Order: sequence, then structure tokens, then C-alpha cells
Amino acid sequence: MSDRIDPGPGWRLLEAGEVKPRGYEYKSPILGWIEGSGVGTVAIADGFPCRVRAAPRTTKAIATRATVRAVFPDGATIADSIACESGLSVEMMQFEVDRWALSKIHLPESGAKYIMLEIQREGEP
Repeated sequence: MSDRIDPGPGWRLLEAGEVKPRGYEYKSPILGWIEGSGVGTVAIADGFPCRVRAAPRTTKAIATRATVRAVFPDGATIADSIACESGLSVEMMQFEVDRWALSKIHLPESGAKYIMLEIQREGEP
């Protein structure tokens, strides 16, 4: 058995010396986690373990590449991409979506097995 206390998902333990913020909880040996009433006091090393909500991750993914790809029955593939490392603008995305829609309309006479629009995103966890 580990002597490490699990604060639970979305929580972190307060370190000794940290000020107890509003909404903190402490671990009672009998009742489990209970809302604390010592807001503004300092957490001590030999006191009850205290936990606070962990800051949520705020990574936001951005689209950096859009590709229209056509695949033919013989395995041949053609692709056309638009890319921007700092993120595609709305206009750039619309351009590629329009290209995909136009390609889809002409799918029967192109001989392509399928045409797809791929979006590559950066920054996803």
C-alpha cells in the first residue's frame, strides 16, 4: 500500500507553506474529503492533507493544413494542400472546402473511388 495520497481527478494536493484558498478541502481520516474552513491559513507539513482544484489545461488545437485527396481504383492518389504554420484563416479553410465540394460533384466522371478532405491540427493533447 502506498503512503501517497491521491487527491482525485481534477485536484492537486497543497504543498506545505501554500495558503489555503477558497474551495479547498482537507482529508478527514474518518469522513474523507471535507470542505475546509481555514481559508487564508497556511498548509503545514504535518497537518491534514489539503487539496484544491487543478488548473484546467487550456491547449487549443489550430488547423495548420487542409488537404483534398482523391484516390482512384488502381491505388493512384492525387492531393492538393494548403498550409500555414500559424493556423489557417477562415478564408483558407473555405477555399479548401469549396475545392472538396467541387471535386465531389465531379466524382463520377473523374473515376476516383473517393475524394476526402483532411484537416491537420496542431496543439491537441
